[in-house]
Amino acid sequence: MLMIRSLIIVFSVAWVSVSGAQDKLVFPTVSNSPLSKALETVIHTAYGRLGIDVEVVHLPRKRGLMLSSQGLYDGELARTTIVLQKFPNLIRVPVTLYCFDIVAYTHHKPLPVVSWEGLKGLSVGVTLGMMKIEAQTVDLKTVKVVNLNQLFKMLATDRIDVVVANRLIGAATVLEGGFDNIVINDPPLTQTPIYHFLHDKHRGLLNDITEVLEQMLRSGELAQIYKNYAQQHLNLLSLDADAAASIPSLQCHESS
Repeated sequence: MLMIRSLIIVFSVAWVSVSGAQDKLVFPTVSNSPLSKALETVIHTAYGRLGIDVEVVHLPRKRGLMLSSQGLYDGELARTTIVLQKFPNLIRVPVTLYCFDIVAYTHHKPLPVVSWEGLKGLSVGVTLGMMKIEAQTVDLKTVKVVNLNQLFKMLATDRIDVVVANRLIGAATVLEGGFDNIVINDPPLTQTPIYHFLHDKHRGLLNDITEVLEQMLRSGELAQIYKNYAQQHLNLLSLDADAAASIPSLQCHESS
């Protein structure tokens, strides 16, 4: 009788855990990342249509990724596919959330040659945990810090030569930090699609959340969320005539 009661208790706890996971999902993202606000809106909206609540926690990139890959969180709010190389427990939801440009920022003067090869011999600032950028700059002389604002302070005082970052987040950081004479070098070094990821324990949700995000993409709802976000939160139109390029595209081809 004691054994049966124990089995009932164990079963009940397990059932609550599984069903609770479907009622609320928790995803990490980077603290103070301006783009995360738009992504949070997208993910909250999508899961809300499945009757699932979403909580977003703000953590450093590497720490959040490690915890989500261990199943302590339910996935990743938004990442590049490069995470699958080290964290196979994460499942890509196959809908492009947005496509961002990775660009080189300089102080006062543009780069003579805008390419990865053109960065050789320069001190290049990157943020820790940006796996795509870290992979591309492995053969370069890099300065790595946690905070993008810190990198732009170093660039503005000529302590480094270049900052490599997401165009949209970099533009927001420059505006919010009041940094002067920062040059965005075009064309972009690369374009990278960003996806939402689930932990493998939620594989049963993959088809449903994919369908909802595809509907949002087809209807133009995703593009409208980003447009509203750019106009309301970044004031990108104050940059220059090409500011619209900083609004995330939903079409790109991932380059190596």
